[in-house]
Amino acid sequence: MNGRQSSVVNRLPLVLRLSSFVLRTGAAFFTTLLLLRFGMRALGVRPDVAFPGFIYGLTAPIVQPFYSFFPLPAPYGERFDIAVVETASLAAVGFVTVVTLAIFVIGLIFSSITEHERRSTKI
Repeated sequence: MNGRQSSVVNRLPLVLRLSSFVLRTGAAFFTTLLLLRFGMRALGVRPDVAFPGFIYGLTAPIVQPFYSFFPLPAPYGERFDIAVVETASLAAVGFVTVVTLAIFVIGLIFSSITEHERRSTKI
């Protein structure tokens, strides 16, 4: 890391660094849950067990809209005891990643604009 980059990082306000941390942690949390769901569906883990049922319940609202784009064949949609590749889970992971990246880029642009305005008012 060069000196210019480290000085810019040190000048970032605490709120910006904290919000960036929360954003990345939230994205990692949801991505992990969705990948766990994908893996459990691929192995055919039933939802009547406590932990898988909890994961399926948490991720269902995120995955549900993607079933219209990536539907499961008729007998597999309701049955969790059959191993199936649930493409909707992977699409949800991609969606969470893209939304997180977009929020991060917007935050960087906003912080760059405010930093530029702050510097121009000092001169």
